[in-house]
Amino acid sequence: MISVCPVCSGIDIEKLEKKFGEDNIEVGCIGECGGRDGLIIGYANGKYIETETEEEFMKEIEN
Repeated sequence: MISVCPVCSGIDIEKLEKKFGEDNIEVGCIGECGGRDGLIIGYANGKYIETETEEEFMKEIEN
């Protein structure tokens, strides 16, 4: 499961849904209010992920 916040994760949720499937994306508060100032943040299978780009974020999920 991939968990992202529509406000602070900084990622295009539609891109995630297209790549990983809508059923694998949980959208809501992830407890990281305010984000990390320009970074892409979220959780994949309980692991915190922080990257500089959406592409890097998606690669981290695949690993």
